[in-house]
This record gives sequence, structure tokens and C-alpha cells, in this order.
Amino acid sequence: MFRNEDRPNGILRAAAGPLCVLLLLLCTALCAQENSGTPGAGGTEAKYKEAFEKFSRSDIAGALDDLNRMAADDPMMIPPRLILAQWFTQAKNPSAVRLSLEKAVEETPDDPEAYILLAENALRQGEWAAADLLLGQAEILLEEEDTVPNPQRRHGLTVSLRKNEVVLCQARENYSAMQRYLADLWKLGEKTPETCKMIGVSYFHLGDTAKARQWFAQGYKISPETELTADEMMARLYLAAGDRPRAQEALDAALAADPDSQAALNLSLVLALGSGDAARVKGLADRLRAADPHDPAAVKTCGIAALYLADYARAEALFREGLRRQPDNGEMQNGLVLALSEQNDPEKIRQAVQIATVNQQRQSDNREYLATLGWALFKAGETDRALEVLQHTAADGKVNSQTAYYLGEVLNAKGRTDDAKRMLGAALSGTAPFAKRAAAEELLKKIK
Repeated sequence: MFRNEDRPNGILRAAAGPLCVLLLLLCTALCAQENSGTPGAGGTEAKYKEAFEKFSRSDIAGALDDLNRMAADDPMMIPPRLILAQWFTQAKNPSAVRLSLEKAVEETPDDPEAYILLAENALRQGEWAAADLLLGQAEILLEEEDTVPNPQRRHGLTVSLRKNEVVLCQARENYSAMQRYLADLWKLGEKTPETCKMIGVSYFHLGDTAKARQWFAQGYKISPETELTADEMMARLYLAAGDRPRAQEALDAALAADPDSQAALNLSLVLALGSGDAARVKGLADRLRAADPHDPAAVKTCGIAALYLADYARAEALFREGLRRQPDNGEMQNGLVLALSEQNDPEKIRQAVQIATVNQQRQSDNREYLATLGWALFKAGETDRALEVLQHTAADGKVNSQTAYYLGEVLNAKGRTDDAKRMLGAALSGTAPFAKRAAAEELLKKIK
């Protein structure tokens, strides 16, 4: 049962801009179709195929007409506009997906699914109030039995609704409400490792670490092949909360149980990066690599460790090795750019700019990749262009320590020492580790 007391009042904002369609949307649509008396089943198979063929030929109106006729004969079928949204998702046409969902709300306002899918997108965009109201409307509709006559589809939509409620509560840090929605999911049969994990997360943030650990252990017991151990999960949460001593205790326990645990070694290395202990960082990186020399994730983490140790030749070698296995891995491309940029080799710096440009174009909304491009341009001597790129990454005032350092260096090179000091101070004010902390401290001291 939806609890209105868990929802603050809000104003529904009209969602603008392109829709970032993720696989989750497609999976939800497919699930809904499977639970609804699938249009492609039985005697309707030929009609469904004909409609899809029209869609494939860009005869959208003809496909919609066919689907509408099928829906008129089959009250169990999901709304035609939702089927179109699924097809447009497969065709990677986000604007058409959005239009189909909006039309679904307009034409079949008593069907909850479009509201849930629109809420999923609002959650991805950080539009909490919009998601809240959309999920609230879906909840109201699901309470009415005649809106979704197929019990299987109703169950699937209820599960989807609750999962989105959990995401919204976590985003708002409303962990008590989050627990209640997770309890509903458990009753609905979602006794999965993910549900266990989220229940554990809610208990952790409510201060009951014993129960949190119990739920993490239960999730691991269900699927030890894919889940982190309880100690590894506790370490991750303590690390995110900035409690480094407890994170270390949990990691020590995890490594005592399994000295070759990839997850525990990874987290230990992340923890060590902020310690300034180069010998520990190198030792952990070596252990991580030895545990599974062919694991791309381990290669990437070891490459990042080499960047922290200013061993740029080794970092380059590691990232190149990783890219041989995963050529399109953006994080490894980004790491390779940083390694090449620091070696004072004109040809390597030229390669760095080239790789960074392509990597940023592939993921134009990634701030980190844009900042790396700015740094590579600066190392290539293109100071004005570097400043323009870096200022763009910080246009809304959100900047991480690494990017703040890059800006400090470039501003100092431009003679804007007051602005440089301000950015370097911002870089050093955070507690999160970043590879250029020592360089930032040295430059700030030099300017002063």
C-alpha cells in the first residue's frame, strides 16, 4: 500500500530534453508484454508480425492502426502506445519513446505502466518531485482492479513500482520508508540478493550495523558467485561514509577469510590511495594483479594505482593491456590519456589529445573525460583551449578535486594567480584521494 506520508508535496515539472533510455526501460516493457497475453501469441501472431513489419518500414501510423485493432479485440493486451515505446527503444529513438509514453498517458490514462516508465526516466534525471507524483498516480491506478485485469501483469507492475519507490527513497535518504517498500517487495516474492543488499543498506544508514551485516550475509548466501561478502559490503559503506578505520577493520576481516578476494583487494587499494603510503599501494596492486592477472577490472585498478604512484610508463602499459581486452572501455581510455600526458613525450601527448577527444565525443556528458581532455590540451601547450574546456566542466559550480587542480594549474599559467589559489584550495579541501594532491600542495605553496 502506498504511503502518502512518505512523500513530501511537490510540483510536477514538465520533463524537458532528450530521454536517456536505458535497458531497464526495455526490460520493463518486455516484462509487461510477457505478463499481458502477449500480442504475438496464438492467432494474433500474424497480425503482430505485420504491425512490426510496418513499423520497420517507418509506417508508424499503419503499425499503430494494426495494434489498435488488436487491442480492441483483446482487453488483456497492453496499450499499443507502450508497444510502440518498446519498439522505439529497440530502434534507439529516445525522442519517439518519450512521445509514445506521453501519448500512452493521454490515450489510456487509467493504465499505470506509462507513469512508471516516465518515473524511471525522471529518477535517472534526478527529478525527484516528478518521479514522486508519477509513481503516486501509478499507485492509485494499481489499487483499482479493473485498470489491469491481468493478474500477472499487475504483479509485475507492482514489483516495478516498489523498486522505483526504493530508488526514490534512497535518493532522498528516507531509509525508514525505503525499508517499508523493501518489505513489500519481499512479500511480493522478490527474495533476491539485490533485495537483501538494499535492506542491508537501509539498516546501515539507520545505524543498525548488526542487522545490515545479517542481510548482506543472506544476500551472499543466495548467490556467492555474484555478491560481495558481508564484510566487503560493510567496508564499501564505511568507506563511502568516510569512516576509514571501520572500513579497514571490515577489509581486514574479508581478507583474512579470503586473501585473494578481488573485491576486498580492490577496496583495500582504494583505501590505501588516500593514505599516501606508496609501498602499501604498490603491494596491494601487486596482490590484486597476482590474484587474477587477466581480469580487466584488476588491470584498470592497478593502472589507476600506477597513476597515483606517478609511474606513468607502467600505467600506460597497464591501460594498453586492458584496452586490448576491452577496446571501448572509456575509463581505460581516460587512464591511458592521463598516463601519456605526463611523460613529456610530444608524440605521446599528441596521442593523448587524440584519444581524449574521441573518448569525450563518445560520452559527451561525462565530466571526468572532458576534464581529462582539458588537461591533455594543457600538456600539449594549448593553454587557452584547455582553459575553455576546463571552465566548461565547472560551469555549474560542481567540480571535483582533480579537475580543480587542473584548473589551478591552467589559471596559474595564464597569470591569474588569485583564481588559481582559489581552485587549488578547493582541490585540497576535500577528503577524497586524488592523484595530484601532492602537486596541488606544492603549487599552492609556490604561488603563496
